[in-house]
Amino acid sequence: MRRRGAVLCVAAMVGLTGCTGPEAPPFTDDCGAGAHATVSASDGDRHWRTTLPLPTDQAPQISGGYVLVHHPCGFTLLDLVDGDVVRTGNGRGTVGVAGGFVYSVKELVLEDEAALDGYSVEAEPVVGREVPGVGVGMAATYPERVWARVVDDSLYIVSDERRLERRTATGAPSWETTLPVLRDPAIVHVGDVVVLASTEGSVYGVRADDGTVLWRRTATTLKDRYVMSVRAQGSAVVVTARPGAGRGPDVFALDAATGSRLPGSPRADPRDPGVVRGAGWSVSVESEPIPALGD
Repeated sequence: MRRRGAVLCVAAMVGLTGCTGPEAPPFTDDCGAGAHATVSASDGDRHWRTTLPLPTDQAPQISGGYVLVHHPCGFTLLDLVDGDVVRTGNGRGTVGVAGGFVYSVKELVLEDEAALDGYSVEAEPVVGREVPGVGVGMAATYPERVWARVVDDSLYIVSDERRLERRTATGAPSWETTLPVLRDPAIVHVGDVVVLASTEGSVYGVRADDGTVLWRRTATTLKDRYVMSVRAQGSAVVVTARPGAGRGPDVFALDAATGSRLPGSPRADPRDPGVVRGAGWSVSVESEPIPALGD
């Protein structure tokens, strides 16, 4: 197997090129142009409402002081405090914002566009060409499919369906560990533990400061592919595992430090949350349907 390569572009290396892309071109009709989405937010005292010229079929994401709205072929980034549009971009792989950078997963295609040549996880400044005092971004390449998540100003990258990396908000490596299997995980911080729920049903507790694997638990069966969600609830984590059609979700609470199953019947996370909460704000989105091509 080819080992992945990584390039970190920091302030001392501003002369390097290729770590930030050009300004995104205008969205095209196949991005859902012609339909609109309205984002509303409140922290109890302040309120704002912003209408976007593109639709969405996903819940918004509160990340790094911004609201990230995904469109069929791009994204819009809004300031969390006032709702102003800060940035737009093309591509489906945007995963979050941390440390003043927008992180995304991109496919690498051979020059003749005949075949896929791996994946990259890239960071570009939210505004301008450089984050003051930090640099121009990062790019890490992988021969196999990767998943990436931004959680509380940390970047998590999963490669080879088992290798987990944690990076700082600026993309610098923090630690790496290997798990038995890890696919498209939902991730949450609970105290000093990172809890990850894999789509094949495994749930892990990993020490946040050094990547030590503390425990592993599984959903009731590993025969299905699950849609997993996790949320912190005090010192516990509530896991919602949704299997195939025709079956209800498996919902349970675990002690985040030990993985021990806790008594009680916690509430399941909604499949499509109407409101997302973070950093003291509540954010919701109402969208017109995404037009079909040719409409």
